[in-house]
Amino acid sequence: MKPIHLLLWFCCYFLCTSCQDKTRPNEDKGQETTSEASSSREDGDGSKELIPISSSDSLHINGLINQLTGIERFAVENNFNLFASLLQHANDGSFDRVNNILASSTDWLQTYEIIALDKTGGYIEYAPRGAEVTYSMTYWNLKDGTKLIAKVEKGCGPVCESEIHFSKYFNGISSIQKTSDIIPTFDTLKPLLIAKYPSDCDPCEFIFHLPRKGKNITLCEESDASGEKCIVLVWKDGVFDVES
Repeated sequence: MKPIHLLLWFCCYFLCTSCQDKTRPNEDKGQETTSEASSSREDGDGSKELIPISSSDSLHINGLINQLTGIERFAVENNFNLFASLLQHANDGSFDRVNNILASSTDWLQTYEIIALDKTGGYIEYAPRGAEVTYSMTYWNLKDGTKLIAKVEKGCGPVCESEIHFSKYFNGISSIQKTSDIIPTFDTLKPLLIAKYPSDCDPCEFIFHLPRKGKNITLCEESDASGEKCIVLVWKDGVFDVES
């Protein structure tokens, strides 16, 4: 082989080898990227993909809620989960779709036990499953067409206590009311039930009971040590006072 040919051969060989070396990192990098992507898919934590509630689904649920009347409407407000539990309680055909929408949007769906529902009497009692708390609600019709709504929250752990809250509903608008504007203050009511806290009644259990029939509210001290003692708060067209 002539020297000139030999020189050309070495040049071509060197150039080809350099080109191959430059392409290998990209090829290797591509393989690594593919491998990492596969590893990422395989190492997932197994959690489901959450689907936010769409505007159309929200409109659908709110449309169903707007068909409710009475105590059910006041209880649900914007609580979609409680609404789904009410549908299930009533064996309503809309339950499956509503439940699927809600279940797809969260890792854990809060459900409620409907303990009591009296549509005619305007009373409901329910409890979130897994929690040591129950809620009861009722309402009264005022002379001007306003609805006065009461909600009692009773929690136990280990002793039981309750709180009562009021709101008014008129022309589609709900407004929170100051409790002391509706019933006597708790400091006024407590001595009527028990003069002082005895050593074996600490703390005492003061429980509000909403009426399932009639209009009066009852407040009881229900500790085992002192035995149950109750006072009646008498309805007086929008407010309550101690029974004389």
